[in-house]
Amino acid sequence: MPKYVYRCKECEGHFTVVHGMTERQNQCDLCSTLDCLTRVPQMPHIKTSDTEDRQSRPAGSIVKEAIEENARILKEERDKLWEYNNDS
Repeated sequence: MPKYVYRCKECEGHFTVVHGMTERQNQCDLCSTLDCLTRVPQMPHIKTSDTEDRQSRPAGSIVKEAIEENARILKEERDKLWEYNNDS
């Protein structure tokens, strides 16, 4: 479940709550006041398994590899289609 940071308008405190995306916190965990909270926007952190590998290489080489891989896949698909059309 995601973590959310809330700010209380009454006590001006901040606290973190873990709950579902459709849920909302209504009561301040610090001062127990109801309906005084605003959710503080947070930047999500997404970690991928190859983050370290990508950070050590220039972006241009990563893009070049992706283009070459997609060109290879496109050629394979064209060859399959050509064989299918010529076998008929």
